[in-house]
Amino acid sequence: MIQEYIKAFSLIFLAEMGDKTQLLALAFATQFPLWKVLSGIALGSFLNHSLAIALGIYISNFISTNTIQIAAGFAFVGFSIWTLKVEYDEDEDNKNSSLLGPIGTVALAFFIGELGDKTQLTAVALSIESINPAVTVAGTVSGMLVTGGLGILAGRFIGGKIPEMTVKMIASVIFMAFGLIKLNSSVPAEYMTNLNVSLFILLVAGLSIFALLPYIRIRKLEVDSSLKIRLRELHDYYVDMNQRIERICLGSDKCGDCMGYGCPVGCIKAIIMCKLGDSSNSSIEDLLRPDKTHKDFPKDKVLECIDFTNKALLINRSQEEKKDLELIKALLEEILN
Repeated sequence: MIQEYIKAFSLIFLAEMGDKTQLLALAFATQFPLWKVLSGIALGSFLNHSLAIALGIYISNFISTNTIQIAAGFAFVGFSIWTLKVEYDEDEDNKNSSLLGPIGTVALAFFIGELGDKTQLTAVALSIESINPAVTVAGTVSGMLVTGGLGILAGRFIGGKIPEMTVKMIASVIFMAFGLIKLNSSVPAEYMTNLNVSLFILLVAGLSIFALLPYIRIRKLEVDSSLKIRLRELHDYYVDMNQRIERICLGSDKCGDCMGYGCPVGCIKAIIMCKLGDSSNSSIEDLLRPDKTHKDFPKDKVLECIDFTNKALLINRSQEEKKDLELIKALLEEILN
């Protein structure tokens, strides 16, 4: 009986971790007292899972135990893939009817939200091999309560530091393990051929990749967006530094003929022109290191440029980007020596 409770609790717990109902619990917790939210979760989950388990018990009267075990195995594999699916926030405003009161509102939201969801289907799968349905219901409802409570606590104290996809991947692997163990012990040996197993693996892998495609696209967009922002900031740095270095340059009136690459300021100008695409140099390495100079450059403006470059270096950059910025910083520091 204890094992049955633990199994029901664990599977529901895994199914709900990172699920949209955790976000729903967090949203309700910002409107209602915590105990009322948890009471509503318990009531809505009890009604939903009782219905699911009653359906599972009814089905088991007409189908053999081994067939049910095979169906449950495939179901858990399906849950594993379903868990990977990216879920989008839904507008829950229409569900928050004040006529029902806090507990009734939360209960209705969770009852409707779980209809046809993988959690309800998990409860059906558990019920078809359940010895004591009441224990199974207790386990599933407890799992819902704990995940709902963790969702609220995580939202309040952790602040989303644990990636949602990490939680989904862990839950998916455990669901897959349950499903494969069931199938391995239930599917008749004559069906466990190399061809069938290979086709099954290919199908599961394909469906898993398909489920992950939206996440992969989102991540790619995030990476591309981050790269564009970083490159735009770097371009702005070079444009701004070009104006700053012009204020340091003494000009031909004080400096005489321009030494070009033989002067730290001239070398920095050449680097900036190269990075802005206004130079014929193919790379920074084409620029010559300047000789030591003792010109009376404005030290305060040089220090401002060094501080400006240090701030640019604080941003997460590629090794090539850092190398260029560090070269500019070294040239500026050389002016001060």
